[in-house]
Amino acid sequence: MRIGIDGRLIVDELSGIPTYIVELLTHLVQEDRQNEYVVFFSNQNLEKRFSEQTGINSQDNFSTATINYKAFSIKNQLFMGHLIKKHNLDIFHSPDFMIPFLPFPKNKRGSTACLINIHDLIPMTVRDYAPRSKKTRFYPVYKGLLREAVARTDKILTHSLSAKNDIIQLLNVEPDKIALIPHGVNKRFTPIKREDKTTKRIFWVGRRDPYKNLMSLIEAFDILLKKTDCSVELRLAGPADDRYPEYEIRAHELGIADKIITLGYLTNEQLVDEYRNADVFVFPTLYEGFGLVILESMACGTPVVCGDIASVPEVAGDAASIVDVKDPEQIAHAVHEILTNKELASELSNKGLAVSQKFTWAHAAKETVKLYEQL
Repeated sequence: MRIGIDGRLIVDELSGIPTYIVELLTHLVQEDRQNEYVVFFSNQNLEKRFSEQTGINSQDNFSTATINYKAFSIKNQLFMGHLIKKHNLDIFHSPDFMIPFLPFPKNKRGSTACLINIHDLIPMTVRDYAPRSKKTRFYPVYKGLLREAVARTDKILTHSLSAKNDIIQLLNVEPDKIALIPHGVNKRFTPIKREDKTTKRIFWVGRRDPYKNLMSLIEAFDILLKKTDCSVELRLAGPADDRYPEYEIRAHELGIADKIITLGYLTNEQLVDEYRNADVFVFPTLYEGFGLVILESMACGTPVVCGDIASVPEVAGDAASIVDVKDPEQIAHAVHEILTNKELASELSNKGLAVSQKFTWAHAAKETVKLYEQL
């Protein structure tokens, strides 16, 4: 088979869907020497960098093409179908939901099979998830495009039972049209021998969108500082977002801004170091399609505090301290328990390591190849 994978969402600073695409490509290279692949990039610099990083430039059954227009563009609708035909693709895989509509007839199979990923339905399930985002401001357009793509694709790939159920209920999709393949954990995330530190570290990583619920963590950190005698700092990683300054404002109002370290975007190596050196990782999200950062933290041996929401319990299992993430008091109490109880911290660390080992990108790639073969 000839399979086209749309890699145009890959960007310089990886997170979320771009991370998924890079990990999938890396492990398809290792797992599949039979099928032929064409990977589409958005510019030549990214094509060169990630062809080398994923290894697709070293395998004869992989080739690349650069397209000078994005997936969410009029040009994509007008011209991408021609490229699909030119490359004689049996399958077109969009790791996001956006596809060119013309090559894929509604509710029936075209000459090329179509596979889309729906990682989550956050704009539909948490309506105030990111009030200043494009998907919120143009919500009817987002919803219309999503439904159109769902009607035209042959299969939907998602990564948690929670997300699958949302797709069934909110998009009225038959269950057998949806495949579920969990994400994996990169092998770089490993534990190190821990030593007692003078200052305890609480770590969080993510975007500043309101559904990530960073405000509850800020409030919880303030409560924690008032109830503990030990030195502790909160370390926040992720890209800055001027649309949502409320967290910084609240930290200054509470007088705790000097105890919060803003790290910005981290490289892979820096992210691993932060996980390894954290005493606890707190993830108070209100919705996740999967929650990969939970597994990354666990793979580094760091205890996790999170909620019982959406896909989070599927990932965390019984290896995390589960709280009501809308209640800062509960978050603060759980963090305090881990920081002051070495036996509890060790128990959660060991459980987390065991859970994280169940999720591998090699397995995800193998299952994706099986899915291609079924289309």
